Amino acid sequence: MSQILQLVFRVSLFWFLVNLIHILLTKLLGEKYNFYLSRNGVFIKFVQLQWHTKRFNSALSEGFVRRYSSKIALWFTCGAYFGIIAMFSSILILMYTFIYSFVQESEDSSKILTPVVPGVNLPNSQVIPYLLTLLVSGIFHEYGHALAAAREGVSLYGAGLFMFLIYPAAFVDLNTEALKQCDAFQRLRIFCAGVWHNCIMMVGAYVIWTSLPFTLFFMGYTKEYAVTVTAVEPGSALFNQVYTGTKIYSINDCPVIDKVSWGQCLFKMYDKSEVKGNCVDDPILSDLKSNTDCCEEGVTSPKKCLFQQYSRHTMSPR
Repeated sequence: MSQILQLVFRVSLFWFLVNLIHILLTKLLGEKYNFYLSRNGVFIKFVQLQWHTKRFNSALSEGFVRRYSSKIALWFTCGAYFGIIAMFSSILILMYTFIYSFVQESEDSSKILTPVVPGVNLPNSQVIPYLLTLLVSGIFHEYGHALAAAREGVSLYGAGLFMFLIYPAAFVDLNTEALKQCDAFQRLRIFCAGVWHNCIMMVGAYVIWTSLPFTLFFMGYTKEYAVTVTAVEPGSALFNQVYTGTKIYSINDCPVIDKVSWGQCLFKMYDKSEVKGNCVDDPILSDLKSNTDCCEEGVTSPKKCLFQQYSRHTMSPR
């Protein structure tokens, strides 16, 4: 079963069970169950779950915002200018991607934007971490809108989470009448607050990721200089010989520490100036029909030559 079919089956099973349990509890408990859902702000619809709460309203409208009002205003003023720059930049990127998709006939890894579709170009094993990342990003995004709105005097009716099909998200419910009374730049600060927070989150995540080797070093961890095989193409010479998760430290005594050195070692191995074979023991080649002698002069042990076949897409290193 392909990855996309597995994902569709799991998602369908999940929503079938959710709706089945919801229907059973509605029939068994009746109004008590509906009152419990309503009191806790839980709404269940077809392929959609939603939770709404007012618990965070006072936390945003009281002490914190008043105490740091000027600093918060400066923070979201920076966000407004960033939003303007990001808006024009995104238009240029979208135009470039649109034109590039028509000009470039073959698939190329140099595309700036690539849509992520679970089960298609995102393995099922990575779907849950990906969705959790979306959820955290969405919460931080909406917190930006709520905090900026509180600074501009726009009251918050509530906030919550929802899940549509498989995609999780967050939302804030603002007073639209109070929002209309704000001037243009105040509204701009509120509208750009979400993407501004996402940008800060991205920068913070990048800093943490790049500093991990140094941070973990002081915790007793050491860096392993190798690449990990993430996939082996069916039909290649290494299929069922090298498995996913295998760590490769060198290729023909050429050290491999990252993707760059991986490519360099492969290029060096297939360089025209080098011999196109390896000298190996005879028992290893007992099932092969290669009898060509290509070992170095002076080698007296019974050995044969195993010629290497070149394949551009054999393994995907990480």
